[in-house]
Formats: sequence, structure tokens, C-alpha cells
Amino acid sequence: MTTAPFASSATPPPPPVPPSAEPASRPATLRADSAIVGLGVALLAATIVISTVYSRADGELDWSTYGVGLAATIGLLVVGAGIRFLYAGAEGTTDLSSWPLAFGAVGAGLMIGVALDDAGATAYVSGVLVVALAAAAYVLSPSAPPVVAAVLGLLLVYGQTLDDTGILDTEDEGFIQAAVAIAVFVLLVSAIAWFLPAARVVVGVSAGVVAVGAYLGLMAFIAFASLFAGFASYDPEATGPPEEPSYDNDVYVILALATLLVAAWLVAAYLTDAPGFRLVGVAMTASVLPAGMAVLAVERPSLWALVVGVLGGAALLLVAARARRIAAQAGSTPSGPTPAGPPPSAPPPPYAG
Repeated sequence: MTTAPFASSATPPPPPVPPSAEPASRPATLRADSAIVGLGVALLAATIVISTVYSRADGELDWSTYGVGLAATIGLLVVGAGIRFLYAGAEGTTDLSSWPLAFGAVGAGLMIGVALDDAGATAYVSGVLVVALAAAAYVLSPSAPPVVAAVLGLLLVYGQTLDDTGILDTEDEGFIQAAVAIAVFVLLVSAIAWFLPAARVVVGVSAGVVAVGAYLGLMAFIAFASLFAGFASYDPEATGPPEEPSYDNDVYVILALATLLVAAWLVAAYLTDAPGFRLVGVAMTASVLPAGMAVLAVERPSLWALVVGVLGGAALLLVAARARRIAAQAGSTPSGPTPAGPPPSAPPPPYAG
């Protein structure tokens, strides 16, 4: 009986090869199909928008223009559903159907809105239709695009409800009410998406981007209102100088709500480790805070900058101290001696700062 050279019963078996940490990429055909689907969805979405803008350009419904948009909407829904059933849930094919279905849901809402024109229930009917179609699309293809489409439908219903109930006072500036309504909507849709793992990050970050833009817009409107407040409050029969309205409270409320949103995004960043939440947090802080200072016309901006800078520097120094401590525990500090003996059986976990 011949044995393998240098083989011994006392020789331990070689350690198993660890699996690769990199996920297997999709086949080239699926990646090509995904890019082609993106192009097709983009072109059909542009068709729907063109139809929405020009179908009632003259007041009356132009059936030729409207028909093109309607056909594009139906095509997105039918083709998206067809792709899903043809692939029958095969791995890596979700985006091939979710994108057409999501944009088809939004297109259906737009087409219904054009058909109903300025009827009182237009926003409600369009929004509910988008949410219903997006929910069906999510059942077929669980992913982020249908959830984002549903958020757009909810936004239509939410905005129309605020307008109909008078929560937003359109006759007054209503800056505080608008800021609260934006924060409530962002937190609401983010909380709903949190229970949908396939969409929690995309929806949360998208809502965050909308919140940053909306709060910057509110700051711009407040600055505009403050600039012309003296002219608006001028009374020729008044004996004294006109009393200009103050918007300081509005700015402080917006800054407080922005702080609340940033705190929520930092918690989400900790729980998901998604960089998008950190990105919107940085964008909100680095844009809305300076804008608020400009609107408030603070007398000593250097003091604000000093306080904010000290807090930010303290946070970074805290992380640097933790990193140094972890590096010292791992024995990788350059000043310390190299530990004698064999290396540890299991290396310490990497620091994920």
C-alpha cells in the first residue's frame, strides 16, 4: 500500500479556506438588461412628464398628447409585471421589474390627475392610486423603487389634507407649520420604510434630501419676507414708525426641528451603517445652520462658529482617542515593543469607525 509522500497521521489537516467576502456579481447579461431597463424607464418617464405638461396646455384635453402618456404608463406597468412573471422571482432580477412598475405607478397618478384636472378630489384619487399600484409592485418585486413611488403618493394625500384642514395657514406665512409638517412627514415615511428592509435606507435618505431642500427653501422665504416686511407693514395713517414683524421664532423652530432630524439620521446611521444617513445629516447641519444665522443676522457669528467648531472637534477627538486605545490593545502602536510569542489565534475585530 502506497502512502502520499510526507503524509503522517500526526499532521493536522490544512485549515479550511475562508469564503470570499465579496458578493458574487450578476451575470453580464443581467447587468446589461438592467442598464437597458434603466434607459427604457428614463425615456418612458420623460414621455409621461411631457404628456402631463402639455395635455392641457390650451385648457382642453389634447387626446393625442394624453394618449401617448397613457400608453407609456400602461406599457411600464404591463412590461414590468411581465418581466416579473417571466423571471418568476429569479435571484438578481428584481430591479428589472421594480423600476418599470414603480414609474408606472407614478405615471398612473399623473394621468389620472390630468384627466380629473382641477377637481377637488384629484390629489386624493391620484395619491391613493399611486400608493395602491406601488404596494402591488412591492409585492411582486420587493425593493426600494416601489416604496419611493408610494411615498410620492402619500405626499400628495398628505399635502392636500393639510391644505383642506387648514393646518397650513396659506394666508399667513405659516413657516412654523410648514417646518413641523415636513418633519412629521419625513419621520413618518422613514418609520414605515424601516419595516421594509429592502427600502429603509433609500427611502430614509431620499426623505432626508427632501427635508434639507425644504428647510433651505423655508429659510429663503423667511429671508425674503423679512426683507420686504417694512413695506408690507407700512401704514400711511400711523403716527410712528411701522413695527416690522419678527421671524426669529420661526428660525429657531426650524433649527430645532433640523436638530431632531439630524439626531434621528445619526441613530439610523448607527443601526444600518449606511453612509447616506450621515451624508444627509452633514448636509442639513452645514447648510441650514449657516442659513439660519444669516436670517437671524447674528451680531457675533464668530461665537457661533466657535461653539459649533468646539463641539465638532470634541466629537472627532473622542473617536481618535478610542481608535488609539483600540490600536494599543491590538499591539499595533509604533512606540510599544513587539509582543513576543506566536500571534494570537484569532485577530481582534477591526475598528469600524
